[in-house]
Amino acid sequence: SELAVRFLSALAGLLTVAAFVPLGRMLCSRRVGLLAGLLATLSPFYVWHSRDARMYMPQALFGLLGTLCLLCALKAPSRRRWWIGLALADAAALYAHTTGGFLLVFHALVVLAAGANPIDTYRAIFEGSGLNWLFPWVSGDDRTIAALNLQQTLILTTPLILTGLAVAFAFRAGLFN
Repeated sequence: SELAVRFLSALAGLLTVAAFVPLGRMLCSRRVGLLAGLLATLSPFYVWHSRDARMYMPQALFGLLGTLCLLCALKAPSRRRWWIGLALADAAALYAHTTGGFLLVFHALVVLAAGANPIDTYRAIFEGSGLNWLFPWVSGDDRTIAALNLQQTLILTTPLILTGLAVAFAFRAGLFN
């Protein structure tokens, strides 16, 4: 049905508007956060693309969530969940549309402006997720640490992946019709 086709974009538009409030609050103040949410609500761009059954609103949502995760990660670099959230949001934005690659460049510029090396940051995200365990040249204690990181990544992301699959199955089975 038309509702099932447009629901994902409408939900992403709603969540995108809601995510502007903490972004504005984090960058400036509570008043700026509420104003950003109001402006996003009244924006014809967001209204138009929320009604459209394309990937633009999910990509905007993932980009905004990635930016929020990046800002939280830069404030508390030792909190791994923000870095994992950044990696997942950036990957989802890139999966939604290939122009999500520009988001990676933007986030690298934000990391550079914060005074860190973006290449080291993305390498730390990759190693922190445990994906370097797959490389044959990683051995010894590094391989053990990588396996533990991969285990923690899977523990954190498996419920999210299964929830997404359940919603996709529900749409496919017609539960929302």
